[in-house]
Amino acid sequence: MRRLRGKYSACLSAALTGAALMALATAPAQATDSKRLLYKAAVDILLDVPEGSKIAIRPFFDNETDMPQAVADKIYNDLFDAFFKASHGAHVFVDRTNLLKIQRSREEFYEADMEELLAAARADIEIICTPTPHPRGVNLACNATDLHETTTLGRAQVVLAVDAAAAGVQPYELALSQLAESLSRRTPDMKRIEHIVIRDHNRGTQTDLGAWLGRQLATQVETQTAKTRQEALAAYDREKALSDAATPPPEANTVYRLTGTFYRLDKETAELLVALKADGQSVAKGSAKISIPSLPKDIAPTTGMRDKVYQAVGEAILSEKLDRDAALRAARNLARARVVAQALGLSGPAVDIIRSEADAASILAHSLNKGIPTEERFVELVSDADDKVTIELRARVIPIGSVIHPDIQAKLNKSTFKAMEPIYVDLSSSATTFIGLFSWGADNRVVRLYPSPQSPSLAVEPNAPLLLPEPGQGDILSMPLPGLQNPEDHEALIVVASTKPIDFTALAPMAGESLSETMTVSVDGSHFFNALARTDVSRIALEFLPYQVRR
Repeated sequence: MRRLRGKYSACLSAALTGAALMALATAPAQATDSKRLLYKAAVDILLDVPEGSKIAIRPFFDNETDMPQAVADKIYNDLFDAFFKASHGAHVFVDRTNLLKIQRSREEFYEADMEELLAAARADIEIICTPTPHPRGVNLACNATDLHETTTLGRAQVVLAVDAAAAGVQPYELALSQLAESLSRRTPDMKRIEHIVIRDHNRGTQTDLGAWLGRQLATQVETQTAKTRQEALAAYDREKALSDAATPPPEANTVYRLTGTFYRLDKETAELLVALKADGQSVAKGSAKISIPSLPKDIAPTTGMRDKVYQAVGEAILSEKLDRDAALRAARNLARARVVAQALGLSGPAVDIIRSEADAASILAHSLNKGIPTEERFVELVSDADDKVTIELRARVIPIGSVIHPDIQAKLNKSTFKAMEPIYVDLSSSATTFIGLFSWGADNRVVRLYPSPQSPSLAVEPNAPLLLPEPGQGDILSMPLPGLQNPEDHEALIVVASTKPIDFTALAPMAGESLSETMTVSVDGSHFFNALARTDVSRIALEFLPYQVRR
């Protein structure tokens, strides 16, 4: 980080259910709204994709989502149609049939035509959308990656609304019973469920609650399957007495694994997505919305007080898109978003694991405008794969703006910048609001941009938008990436807003006159959060404005 072309320039270097989606497909008004939202997201993502590019829209692979495959295919077709229409013929799309064949071939370990199919699907751009449950339905986080340059060309998130009545929030006993009945219909050959892993999305690991829910559900599935089998055997005996052509039920000799994810949607509602797998393949999937107050009090998730320490794990996949240093930083920020979501009873981040800088940028702002982690303790854990990094965070959480939340709107002039490109911040408010502006660098270190010696007090007045940097104050520039191998990275500007003056200078030092000076005075993100916690955070607003930087 360093100051450039002006005294005080910035140093900016250094998160889906079957039931919900089925409801979406059967509600005409919502289907229309969903298609409109998908079309808008497609337009935003394609803005920087060169005309003539060959685009592959990746299907939802079975081992990467708990969605029922029929539902996944329906959503995939809607996505494909949205991007095809948004392109207006400016791009070439890999045929969806070929991509779906590749998906089936990969997941069924069928190799005969794999090379031919992969050759047919070669593309310049890959579009990946990740679905996760959301309080209003389902959240799709999408990004477009240049496969040759391994850089992100566009990203967008869209929330698809569903009919709340159709979603069916229920007490846990009824929810698990109905889910077990649905799953058991697909597993007549079940011998037993041998392995159970239910992860908590806001922890990144299995918890006591997940283990308990898994055991409860597995017991009910085994009981339901055994009952159904006894009924099938009795029916077979009756049919056999009448006809030699009677077909016996399958042998009960298959051992299943139960996997899934527990998503907290808000303080009152959670969603459980599960799959039963045999020989590595998903045989049955299902979901249920559960009333959190109905859960036993000794295992129900709780929202936080200042004296409670929360724990979460963040993971990132190493690749050409994400080197180790960038992956470690992104995994830390994913864990941060998760502990805040836990403490405040919020829906978790839109991505489950970081795979690219687009993912990293999307989670940086998640939850941190509603609460901040303090007294952070990070530990790198041994990952279950060589290409993955895993970070564990333990931290306390303090809510932001719990008494007064200043009315501040802040936005950047765009979301992606080349190195050394000017950045502008547009601020507005309906009431006089005092502002501090900070830079969160790609190295997760922080410096102050405003207040500065030239602007010792900065305020946004009603109906008088403020554009930063101010005239004569120098430029705010994106900076060279901290890693020589990084084709891109993510940074952020942070707006701290208050209805009364506070000592913004105590939160982080002013950016220096050079890169080395700024690096010397910059503080770690944990230091910034701890300093912010010493102010009256119940009366401030915090806005993270993440953006990507390309080489």
